[in-house]
Amino acid sequence: MKHLRIAVVGAGIAGLTAADALQRNGHEVIVYEKEQRVGGRMLTREVGGFTQIDLGANFFAGDYHTVRRYCKRFHLPHRTLHEPPAAFVYHGRTVLFTIFGPRAAGVLGRFIMIRDWRSALAVFWQGLVHSAPLYDLSQGSSASDDTTAAVVANRIGEDFCTYIVGAPMGGLVFYGPSRASARFLFNAAHQAIYALGKHNFSCEGVAHLPEAIAQTLPIRHEKVDTVQRCGARWVVTTTASEETFDRIVIACPDGQHFFTGTPRQQELLESIEYSSTITAAIEVDSAAIQQFAMLFIAEKENNKISLITNEGRKESQHGRAVMGVALHGAFAQTIIGEPDQTIFSAMWNEAVTVLPALKQNKHVPKFLTLQRWQRAIPVYSPKSVAVVREFWQKGQGEHGVYFCGDYMNHPFVEGAMLSGLKVAKLLA
Repeated sequence: MKHLRIAVVGAGIAGLTAADALQRNGHEVIVYEKEQRVGGRMLTREVGGFTQIDLGANFFAGDYHTVRRYCKRFHLPHRTLHEPPAAFVYHGRTVLFTIFGPRAAGVLGRFIMIRDWRSALAVFWQGLVHSAPLYDLSQGSSASDDTTAAVVANRIGEDFCTYIVGAPMGGLVFYGPSRASARFLFNAAHQAIYALGKHNFSCEGVAHLPEAIAQTLPIRHEKVDTVQRCGARWVVTTTASEETFDRIVIACPDGQHFFTGTPRQQELLESIEYSSTITAAIEVDSAAIQQFAMLFIAEKENNKISLITNEGRKESQHGRAVMGVALHGAFAQTIIGEPDQTIFSAMWNEAVTVLPALKQNKHVPKFLTLQRWQRAIPVYSPKSVAVVREFWQKGQGEHGVYFCGDYMNHPFVEGAMLSGLKVAKLLA
């Protein structure tokens, strides 16, 4: 095997995973990162005595096998989260995603939401049959290349689309079924079924994983200005240095700012679109949020807040816990430039309307910290998924340039890591 000199641009979890695998395969790797930290949207802060305030990805799903393997490899303490069910707001009420108890719903519990059971079963059978491998939207049949709304609302029912599908989608990716490819829905549904019986877990702050991987790699905290071809090699120019490489791995979503590639590479970069959000941590009484792990809020119920999380499932202090709050993408864009206090106030005012239990707080809520995410989650639209899918087949490695990240049809932390490993395998 030829040993190569490889530049990885971006020290998010995808870039770090790719760089780690490449280095273990004997290549010389340098990772460039414009921020003064690593991990991208895996961000953990310690505020107000709480040590696990995760403002991006905030837990690891039970079927994150790659994540679990890396946690073990780097000896990161990770523990199972024994947590209550998720929930959603339905006509002003908190309804649990379970078929048990007086406030239960579940996918099969709300018969009124499904207009045509025959169509519903046909849709989900289609999803199971044609779904790509977990966390990879680039493989599988093209039979699901429509929007989620077109498939679910038209064939199953509007309420089902809004609450059972749309509320969790809005809470996790900050946009709705009208923008998301049905391929993304089917993959998520397939993942949910596969994860049954597997508990979510944490490693005392999700940022500890990318930080551990980064300890083994040469990281340059420099902003890349240009990546230019020079004969058969590439020159990476930053504000502080200029280096020559055999191969380039672009592991960040803003490659168009420093790289001009082939028509196929440019089409890929131009197809990338992200949703926005703002996430915040607010200290509240544990009792107000203890009945659920996550509360999903459809835009029909509240067009500002998309998600409330019970961070007390990870740590609490004397009856107090962190409540996480995230905003719908469209609303986040309208206030993302406002001062922190303005954003906190808007979040709290909306939170008490969707979760009245917060009004019974014995103590004044304490605003701990927030994070503005201009690029939160890729928009997996039918068009974007199709462009990326074709690029994996025909564009990776063109002139020695590779791309990885969740925007490469690999959703969430597990998917991002898998994309990095796929690129490393292509370079093996």
